[in-house]
Parts: sequence; C-alpha cells; structure tokens
Amino acid sequence: MHIAAMAAHTDFERRLASISGGIMPQAPKLLAASSSPLRTVTQADLNELTARYRRVTAESFERAYVKVDASAEDAAEYERILYNIEVAAEEERKALESRAGGGKASALSEDALWVIGNDRWNAPAGSEAFGAIVGAIRAGTQQGRDDIQALIEGRKTPRLAAQRSIVEPSVPTLSEAVDQYLDHRKLPFRTEAEVRSSLRLFEKLFGNKRLDGLTRRDFHNYAEHLAKQVIGGKTVGSIVRPPSSATVKKRIGLLRSVINHAIDRDCFSGPNPASGIKVDAYVERPNRSVMPEKRRLSVDEMNLLFQHPWFTGCASETNTHVSGGYRLRGQEYWVPVVAALTGCRAGELGGLMLSEVMLEGTTPC
Repeated sequence: MHIAAMAAHTDFERRLASISGGIMPQAPKLLAASSSPLRTVTQADLNELTARYRRVTAESFERAYVKVDASAEDAAEYERILYNIEVAAEEERKALESRAGGGKASALSEDALWVIGNDRWNAPAGSEAFGAIVGAIRAGTQQGRDDIQALIEGRKTPRLAAQRSIVEPSVPTLSEAVDQYLDHRKLPFRTEAEVRSSLRLFEKLFGNKRLDGLTRRDFHNYAEHLAKQVIGGKTVGSIVRPPSSATVKKRIGLLRSVINHAIDRDCFSGPNPASGIKVDAYVERPNRSVMPEKRRLSVDEMNLLFQHPWFTGCASETNTHVSGGYRLRGQEYWVPVVAALTGCRAGELGGLMLSEVMLEGTTPC
C-alpha cells in the first residue's frame, strides 16, 4: 500500500465498520498545519526517500515469502501479495503512458504530494524538485520490486524477521553533528559561540543539510560568501575592510572539525567536503594603504594606563573604577599586566592554562 494512502484507507475502514455495525478503527491523525519554513530538498533526502520506498515495497512480500510453505493460508497470502504487486506495477506503467499523453497524475505523484507536505519540502508541483521526488519514489519502488524478483529467482537469500527490522542509522544533519561535537568537546564559551555562528550562516545559505548531502561546492560558495563580507567600522577610527584569509579559514575550519568528529564517531563515512578549500582564491589581498600606522605606546601613555584603580587600588570588588584600598587579584589586574610585559594577544592570554602559570610566593610569573 502506498504510504500516502494509509490515512485514506483507515478512514474507509471506519466508514465501512459504521455501516456494518462493527468496531470502528481509530480515526487517522491529520497533520497539523506547520508554521516552520519550507526547506530545500537535498540529494541526501532523495536517497533516503528511495531507500524508504524500497523497504516498504519489498518488506511485506519478504515476510510472506519466508512463510509460504508453512501453511495453506500462508501460501494463499503469498499469492495475494504477489498478485497485488503485479497489478500495481501494471497500473504504474499505464499511468506513465497516460501522463505522456496528458492524463491524470499517477499514484506516485499523489505519494509525492503527501511526502512533500509531511516533510515540509519546498517542491511545488511542476518544479524540478517535485519531479526528483517522484523519481526517487519510483526508483525505490522499482528497487523493491527488483528485490522481490531476486527472491523469487533465488538470487537473494531471505532474511529473518530480526534482520528485516534492523534499520541503518541515518546520517546526522550538520546541525546535529555540531551539537554532538560541542557536547563531546566541551569547548570554551567563545569558541562554541564561533562554531554556532559559523553554522547559522551556513544554514542560512544552504539549509540544514545532512552530512552526506554536503558538497565541496557548498563550502567553496561558503568561502566566497565569507570573503565578500566586511568587518570593522563599528568604532571611531576603525577601518572597514574585507576579512583576512585567516578569518575565512577559521570559519571553514570550525565546520571541518565538526565533520571530522562525525567521521571519527562513524556517523558519516566521508570524505570531508570542507577539507582542502583554498580560501586565497576568494579573499582579497589586504590594502595596506587604508590601514592606520601602528606605533608603540610611549612610557607616559603606559604610566597613565597603569594609574587606573584596577592597578593602584579600587573602592571594592564591585566598584572597581573608583580609587580605594581594595586590590584586585583577578583577570582585570593580571591580563593587562601580562599583555604589557609579554606582548601576548588576548586570545593567547585567554587560552593560558593554570598549569602554565608559576608562582613566586603569591605572585604569578
């Protein structure tokens, strides 16, 4: 039975039972209208749809095939299923011929409409995506029939019920892979925010694809989009400029690490489509002429900075901008001091581990 026909079939059984006085089956649950946006159909979606219809087409026949010699009733059930399969195949052949001559839509098209509505795909009738979905359903149905024929001809070994019930785990989406990666790695807050920011931009451009639906072209387009962004200009004197090659590489590298993590966990067989993307082909060379000259701070400027209450003493732990006798011992004090004395950048200081800090008495060094 076609998946899309199941609800209608149940409703028919209810009506028939009401006429005959029998017990009415539970009414089918109608899909509630969803406010979620339609999503783009990916190749991974089509592959999964084909596999689903292949399984549905062959499953009932395989159960009957295994039991055909158990009893006369089982043999009759086998013949009934085989007959229905042959009738369905003939009806589909006629429907294809009818469509070529402008006839009504086939059962596969009706199935496609149901699947599209259920999965919230952006695939209006007549579009390429709609045709691809119908084709995926047709391919799965035909592959299921091929499996049936292979069983009949002895080219395929029947499976026990336990094996038929095993469903291969689905490949995660990029969003699911990010959640697994962050849950396992326990990254610093800032790095986690960068990973999620990279994911949001990627999803905005290409949707939430499964990992096996990602392509190198997606990441080339992602690199090109990143390279066209501008940074700076948010404060007085800040220069508006394109991102550096390192910035674009970092964005792609974060998602590449997510996919590698999924490969390492055997959630995806690879290859990693984010590997080997040469961002220099998209990033503009920096224009040195628009950048302000960098200079050293003078001794007077350094002394002025370190006259702040953070370093000379403040009013209290919470009132740190007013002079007083309370001495800060945390990051407000030590980060600027270490930066001034070593030249370390903020990211390097933020990643400094406690095990890397030595004490001379009570003073870190």
